[in-house]
Amino acid sequence: MATIIRSAAPKAASLGSSPGFLTFSGTLPVSGVSGVGYFSGPFYVETQTLNISYKRVPHFTFSHGSLNLSAGNLSPTLGGTYLALQVRPSVTKEKVYDWFETSSYTQPQRFTLYSASADYTGKTYGTPAAGTLCVQGNINTTQPWYFRRPWTAEDELKAQNWTESGVRDVITFVTHPDSIASSPLFPPPGSNHTAYSYRPIARSSTNCIKDSLLAVGEPNNTPQDSFNHLSISNLSFWHTVGGKTAGNNQVQVRTGSISNYPPGSNVNQFCYQATHTSNANHYWGALVQDNHMLGFKLGTYSVDQDATGDVQVLVDEIADIIAKNWNDGSSSIEYDYFVGPLLQQPFQKKWQSLTNHDYSKSRHYWGN
Repeated sequence: MATIIRSAAPKAASLGSSPGFLTFSGTLPVSGVSGVGYFSGPFYVETQTLNISYKRVPHFTFSHGSLNLSAGNLSPTLGGTYLALQVRPSVTKEKVYDWFETSSYTQPQRFTLYSASADYTGKTYGTPAAGTLCVQGNINTTQPWYFRRPWTAEDELKAQNWTESGVRDVITFVTHPDSIASSPLFPPPGSNHTAYSYRPIARSSTNCIKDSLLAVGEPNNTPQDSFNHLSISNLSFWHTVGGKTAGNNQVQVRTGSISNYPPGSNVNQFCYQATHTSNANHYWGALVQDNHMLGFKLGTYSVDQDATGDVQVLVDEIADIIAKNWNDGSSSIEYDYFVGPLLQQPFQKKWQSLTNHDYSKSRHYWGN
């Protein structure tokens, strides 16, 4: 189900070719077609996009049940559900010499929601209303924010540090400077980063619990386990039920291998998620810890809990986390940001706090 996102107070809308697809008029083109017009460059042009994948997952807590020498159990309590998130923002800055009909122009950022009424097991939770999140889906930028104005001397100075030699700057995410800035191989701002609201945590042969997150201030040469990529599509409900028992102990779920080496091996350990199945005997348990739990709904989920206004609230909350500066006074903890695995050696598969402080929710448009 696809819906062009707008404010929670809808005006006229027309049904498209498929049920639940809404279209709205009023999209503004970028003024001035390249190659025609009256104003030549150079111009400063900045664009902004954001694509989001989400999956509603259960949030359980566990209390101890009976335990003896032949059997044991835990008593689960469903606290509610929340949205696990995979996000990819991008801010692009360019020096452009094209001709335009106007010297400056601004176009707002608009989104389209593609939601599904059934979860990955095929179960549905009622008949959803058009324009609501339902249980999983994508929110994609279908009209980027676009800003153009004449190039200035200040732009020329700043462009010296752009990722493409003073011509173009592409910022998806930047990694936390305190943990990897001293390495010559740290990913530059233009790296192809995707980030997540959650991070893997696994049991290992050497430590009871392994956290995937590369800690701020940790020396670059400190041994660190590598965690495979765990995308939204591979995230199961069993990954997310690892809450805490009444005794404050992590609950392990037998859904994924976290090592391709047996316990006691002297070989450097790598931690894996459920997609790694090299040896079923090594399924010691893996879980994820969500850092934000956005879109929380109390109790048993039903589509009646969803409202069209939830979309704007969610996207703007995501934007606030994306744009959070490092140690800005409001947060200095690694998992207060979105996180993701790094792409380059020696930090490949090592999860890191990520941010894009050039991103701004003020560029989002929720009207007609």
